[in-house]
Amino acid sequence: MKKLVISLFLFLMIAVPQYNVFSQQGDLADKLETELARTDEIIERANEIVQTSNSSTARLALEYAIKLQNNSKGEFRMGQGHYKNSLELTIRARVRAQEAINAARHTSQSESVTLRKLEKAEELLDRVNQALTENPDNSVAGVYRSARDNLDKAWELYRSNQMQGSLKLADQVERTLLKLIKMANQLNNDAKNYDHRSEILREALERAAELTNECDSENALRLLEQAREKYRNAESMASETKYQAALKNLQLAREFTSRATSLCQNTEALERRYQHLKEQTDQLAEQIGRGRESANNLLNQIRKQLELTRQNLDENNSESATAAIKAAQLSYDQLKRTLENSNP
Repeated sequence: MKKLVISLFLFLMIAVPQYNVFSQQGDLADKLETELARTDEIIERANEIVQTSNSSTARLALEYAIKLQNNSKGEFRMGQGHYKNSLELTIRARVRAQEAINAARHTSQSESVTLRKLEKAEELLDRVNQALTENPDNSVAGVYRSARDNLDKAWELYRSNQMQGSLKLADQVERTLLKLIKMANQLNNDAKNYDHRSEILREALERAAELTNECDSENALRLLEQAREKYRNAESMASETKYQAALKNLQLAREFTSRATSLCQNTEALERRYQHLKEQTDQLAEQIGRGRESANNLLNQIRKQLELTRQNLDENNSESATAAIKAAQLSYDQLKRTLENSNP
């Protein structure tokens, strides 16, 4: 209203002197008709814009502009003594019509902004739903349902032409969904990380099982069983999408596995495995007669691997000694099966 008064004052400062000029020139009626026609054009343009808008403010401003313009025309028809009032009224009508145009355009822009916000929220909602389908999470699902309900309410406000309320609620939903997407991405990363580490641990458990079976250490067997228990706990937690807790159990399982492996890979344990396998090989060699080429080839392979094991043990190279005695054990098992199958 303050802007309207200022605008009207400034216009009258220009228009009233013009009115005096008009009077002096004797063509005031023609000039006033021109002003009235100009206002009619602005009101007509405002009417076109307001009709496509849902702005109640714009409609009220337009209605008041039409009323002022009708009053202005009435003053004009009453003769020269009313021309000044007519001019003031048409100027006010013109200002009101412009206000109607501005309000309608603002509403259209607000509708466009709100619609884009709602559509973006819908896209985010679909992304969260897809993420939850791939990795269900009850804690996230509850927040998702709340966001979905709020978005439905935002659409209802939009259809009721309550743009401000709709925009505010849609913006709130968008922020919530962006947080959920971040959580879902983190959950997906945790799932991939867990699967990768779990696969590595499974392989480590298999290798540890082979070592503990061969090195005959009760402590190693006990540690391996503890590792398996922690691994089962990790798998259970991962199935409930509790990946952080699952990863902690995987770490414990890895530590137990490493300790079990170390017991069977230390020099003392490897020395015992070497002596035991050497004795078994000597016993088996007594059963091999001449002319059994394949059996003798396997026996030679075992003895070469045992020599390599001895050499690595003397050099304190436990890793190479472990690999060598494992190869010797495989050849020994193969030789033993060959002899068993050849016996009647």
